[in-house]
Order: sequence, then C-alpha cells, then structure tokens
Amino acid sequence: MSSPSASSAPYLAETLTAVGAALATLSPLQHGATATATNTVTVTPSAAAVVPALATPTVSAASATFAVVATAHLPAPPAACLTVLLDHAAYPLWNRLCPACILDDNESGSGGAKPALVDSTTSPPLLAVGSKFIFDVHLDLRPGPSGGRPQPLEVTTVQPVSRAAAAAAGVLAANSAATPSEDDDTAVGWVVAWKTRPAPLVPAWLLRSERVHVLLSAPPRAEVGLPAGTAAAAAGETTYATWDTFHGPLSHVVRLALGARLVVGFRAWCDDLVARVAVVASSPQTRGTEAD
Repeated sequence: MSSPSASSAPYLAETLTAVGAALATLSPLQHGATATATNTVTVTPSAAAVVPALATPTVSAASATFAVVATAHLPAPPAACLTVLLDHAAYPLWNRLCPACILDDNESGSGGAKPALVDSTTSPPLLAVGSKFIFDVHLDLRPGPSGGRPQPLEVTTVQPVSRAAAAAAGVLAANSAATPSEDDDTAVGWVVAWKTRPAPLVPAWLLRSERVHVLLSAPPRAEVGLPAGTAAAAAGETTYATWDTFHGPLSHVVRLALGARLVVGFRAWCDDLVARVAVVASSPQTRGTEAD
C-alpha cells in the first residue's frame, strides 16, 4: 500500500503531539468521563470521552467544536491492525457500532468516471484514499437491520508514521529506548482518516466531522495480547487512539444531544476492535474470508 511520507502532512505534527500528551497523562479517564483541561485523553484500554476539538487532515482544532476520543491497546502490530480497520467486508463480523460498511458505487468522480472503491492490490481488497462508503451506524449497539442510520463517508488519509516524526512528537518514548535520527523514516505506525460527505438533509456547512485513527507500535503487554512466545506477540502490539472531530453550527446540538451516546459507541468500537484484532492475529487466514 503506497502512501506519502509522514512529513508531507501539515496536520500530522499536531495530531501526534495530541497523542503524545495523551500518553503522558497520568490520571486515567473512566468510561463516560469528560475531559475538561486540555485536548488530551488518557491512553488506557478502551477509555472514551468528549474532549475539546482535535486536529484532523481537513479540519483544524481551532475551527471545530468538539471531539469524541477513545483509546485501546491492540494485541497485534500496527500493520495488522490497519488491515482490520480497512477491511470493509469484515465489519459485520466484529463492529457493533457500525455493523455494515457498504461501498458506495453510486458516486462519480470528475468527468463522470467512477473512482476506485478499494485498493485491489491487497488481499483482501481494502479501503484506500478516495474510497467512498456508507456506515450503517447503530448508536444503540443493537444488532439487526432496524435502528441504523446511514452515514456517507470518504477516506481522506492512509499514511505511515515515521520513527522520527513519532519521536519528535514525544510518542516514541513509551515504546522504545532508542533515539532515532531526524531523517529516520522507518514506519512505526499509521494514520487513517475518513470524513463525512454531505447528505440531502445535512449540508456540509451545517455539520461535518472527520474521524482519525492513530496506530503506533507498542511493546506487548501480558494482560492484553496474545500468549507470550507466539509470532504475533513477538512482533509487538499497538497503541490505538481514535477521535471524531465535529464542526458546523449543528455540532453544538450534536454534543448536547448525542455526546454521551457517542462515548458509549466509541468505547464499544474499541472493545470490538481489540477482540477482532486478536482473532485475526491468531488466525491470519480469517481476514475477510468469513464475510464471503
């Protein structure tokens, strides 16, 4: 999967700095808590909170209203976790918040040409920059065809994070004692983002959001991960932070009306992702095949 260098994204330094501040926070946030001090959230297994706005690839923190943040420790290396996030066909197997991820082949690109929906060079085919899809969002976390809300989205970023960028932002210290050189472009993680697309009843000027996922290499933890000695455990694990930044006049209403439910949904997303990553890391051949 080809991607631009980490240094080419202006937002990345701010994004990694926010993650670094989160890693340095000492008091753990409990499920449902609200951060009140800074744009940070403690990285503990499946913590979630409403926080001040955080930067995304297309939205600055200063122009947004708020963000919902969640974190977890995933029992596989970042590359394996990336595949789980981008494997659209497998979402019904693990995700209670978004139990369906449907490719949107009704969208047309410039000149009427349809954009590539997925990266077909991977196995299974994965979402890629420019992929348009629809999440079936179930804030009630109840399975079944009823109760969902369609959310049209577009992937804006799939980008590696270099050791140098991670170290400069202070997020490498917890993962490695070695100090990389300033030009060390060895990948230690990934950033993925997707943004909402305008809907007939919700134009872009009224409400927009962009969801960011940061996957950073981390040492294995005995209490969260695969049995010691397995190949996946030896390869390392992942610190995962994700946030959805909201902006537009309607975002104030969303925070008041849905903030608490979004926190519950993000907590469920992380719990489900931990479980799915563990399954895939134990049996790589299950990726996508169960959804066929």
